[in-house]
Amino acid sequence: MKAKLNIHGVTLEGFAQGGVQTSIFVPEARAMFDVGVDIGAPVDDIFVTHGHPDHIGALHSVVARRITRKNSPAPGKTLKPLRIHVPAGIAQGVSAALSAMDGVFGDRHRPVYEVVAHVPGGAPIDMGHHIHIEPVHTFHGVASCGWVVKRLVKKLKPEFAHLSGKEIGDLARAGHEVGISQWATELVVPGDTMIDFLIRSPEAQRAKVLLHEVTFWDDKSSVEKCRAFGHTHVDEMIEHCEKFCGAALVLVHRSMRYTRQECEAIVKRRFPAAMLPKIHMFDDGQLCKSAATMI
Repeated sequence: MKAKLNIHGVTLEGFAQGGVQTSIFVPEARAMFDVGVDIGAPVDDIFVTHGHPDHIGALHSVVARRITRKNSPAPGKTLKPLRIHVPAGIAQGVSAALSAMDGVFGDRHRPVYEVVAHVPGGAPIDMGHHIHIEPVHTFHGVASCGWVVKRLVKKLKPEFAHLSGKEIGDLARAGHEVGISQWATELVVPGDTMIDFLIRSPEAQRAKVLLHEVTFWDDKSSVEKCRAFGHTHVDEMIEHCEKFCGAALVLVHRSMRYTRQECEAIVKRRFPAAMLPKIHMFDDGQLCKSAATMI
């Protein structure tokens, strides 16, 4: 069963199981982040964080599904290509792998995709509806990049902050521009990464919603071993979680050697009390709830 979490205007649907499958659909952005399993999400854009099988293993299935009757275009129209956004370091390999599968599928498959290479800090992808998605640097053992979802919002100009609602309305009706447009960080999806991402990224620290992996949850896997594989240990997250000043810190990618209940108990017992209302877990379909109500 897919997990589903609605938090602060952001919806997450899918899976985030360390070493097994990660596929997260965000309908507000009309985007899928990673494709460890095909969850049938209606998207034209997939954002891959890195090339490990649990994050990209179902890509060929998603591409093939684009030509099924369910996804076929209306008569006289052309099917829009699926845009597959990947770290530049794996773009050639992804293209080659998909081309190979084209031949395997034979006459039941027509290529309807394009692989788009990105480097951290590169140009944002315009998703329409005042939403951009930008590639950012992450800290993993292979070529990787995270993704930042931004929405263009209008905020009151600082010089009018002291005015009442009526006064602001009067100014607006008189033709004064009382607002200013700016990009607000709605969601950050780094994929697999060390805690360095949270420590070093101001954008991650102030995001409305941050998905951050915590793969290992006990001392059977040391912090050093965890870092050697490019992952985050729960001890590191406990130490640094208060750097996050946004609305929701969503912990993902737990190793399946731990149960959901074990991890929830650790959060409630060991994390700073002030952070508990912000902390959520998202993984495999069990009830998603804030750490403040975990039992």
